[in-house]
Amino acid sequence: MINTPPRSTTKADIQEWTEGSLVSEAIAKLNLQSLNDPKEIAKLLNWSHYYGTPGWAVRSVDLETGQLRRFGQFKPYEALKFPNLEKSQKYLTFPKGDGTEVMLLIPDMEAWEKISERYQVPITPEDIDESRLDS
Repeated sequence: MINTPPRSTTKADIQEWTEGSLVSEAIAKLNLQSLNDPKEIAKLLNWSHYYGTPGWAVRSVDLETGQLRRFGQFKPYEALKFPNLEKSQKYLTFPKGDGTEVMLLIPDMEAWEKISERYQVPITPEDIDESRLDS
């Protein structure tokens, strides 16, 4: 597992999440990583080379430990066309073959309280672990 949140994001990537998907800016900034380097993208996808456009990536959080996993999704700015597939691919899961659900880091207790209220699941003091990235 990886214990540090993503590094940098572009304004356009943040807007795609906040305006296009209505994700809070705090959650988008905590989870998104903009990627421009083809070598870095190839490494992330476990490919020998990457010739597509830059894009953004998001890693999933392990729900038991609260730490980032190596699993996630990459979205190139332009969908990729593979010769063996009819439809272009907008999202690429990494590493190939792992799960498909991405669990995001939650930025603060206020966000957790909104989730708690929405789903009517109370948060107890025993639920709070400050050593986790998702606390």
